[in-house]
This record gives sequence, C-alpha cells and structure tokens, in this order.
Amino acid sequence: VIAFCVNVLLGTALAIEIGAIGVVISTILAETIRYVGGVWSIRQITVDQTVITQTLLVQILSALIMSICVGLAKQVVRIESPASLAGIVIFGAVTYSTVLLVTSHRTRTLSRTILSNKCG
Repeated sequence: VIAFCVNVLLGTALAIEIGAIGVVISTILAETIRYVGGVWSIRQITVDQTVITQTLLVQILSALIMSICVGLAKQVVRIESPASLAGIVIFGAVTYSTVLLVTSHRTRTLSRTILSNKCG
C-alpha cells in the first residue's frame, strides 16, 4: 500500500514537474520500497538471509541491457508519433524478454512448460 501511494502521488507530481520520466522515477522508488518491505517481512519469519537472488540479478541485467538498447534506438528513431513511441516500447519489451530468455534457465523452462501446455 505504501509503495502504491508513493507511486501514484509522487508519480503525479513528478509527471507534472518533469514529464514522463517522473513516472519512471516514482515507479523505481515505489518498487524499491516494495522490495525492501518484502525483504524485511521475510527476515521476520525466516533465518535465510539471501536477499539478492539469481533471478533478481538476471532481471537487473535484462533491464540494464534493455535500457542501453532503447537509449541507442532513441538516438536513431525520433519519437514523433504514437506509432514511433509504440515501436520503441515494443523494441524494449522484446529486448528485455530476449535477454531474460538467453540468461535465465528458469525463464526458459517456464516458457517451455507454458508453451507445451498451450500447444499440446
């Protein structure tokens, strides 16, 4: 609830003040709050102190590579219409998904399982 409120309130204020990047900043902050709260909750009920998992590291790597690729793509493609914006967003999603599939055995296994259940 706290992370949601931070995201909505801060996101609205930052969007008005600095534009769309403000929404991104507030979402990152809200997700950080949610993660830290989750870690705190888990530490209250278990002795396992593993906080940074391989899954989290793979997601961070995927997001970092996606950010770099989208940043480079934005230098080539001017965002002048909803279609060009959608193209950049789709490019980012495909990049993130591809890196996740390449680097995560767990994601590949889950994807295969979902596809086999849907297709046969």
